[in-house]
Amino acid sequence: MKYHIALDYTLATGRMAPFFTALAEGRACASSCSSCGQTAFPPRATCAACHADGFDWVDLTGEAEVLHITHTADAAFALVQFDGADTTALVRIAHDQTEGTRGRLVRSENETGLWLEITAS
Repeated sequence: MKYHIALDYTLATGRMAPFFTALAEGRACASSCSSCGQTAFPPRATCAACHADGFDWVDLTGEAEVLHITHTADAAFALVQFDGADTTALVRIAHDQTEGTRGRLVRSENETGLWLEITAS
């Protein structure tokens, strides 16, 4: 059986407000742990490396290395590592181009999320 579920919800941004503001503008804003310096994109309120909860905001270029691309029936997604970040992120690939090793974060006109435009092969 197949069911379709639609959910409307409000996401409280709290401490992550700078990330969501930057994302809406097509910019990459990461968290940098104030204890060990690990830079996470998407940001984390608690550091995965040292478990500290203090962090500063760091602007990234939005450029990323594409590590893996996967296709679904409706879209293509990529596992990427943004330049300047120590972590990886899952992003949706913008447009139809899915071949390449580099990409750049772009803003979606009608959806919130991490979107990547492939820029180099």
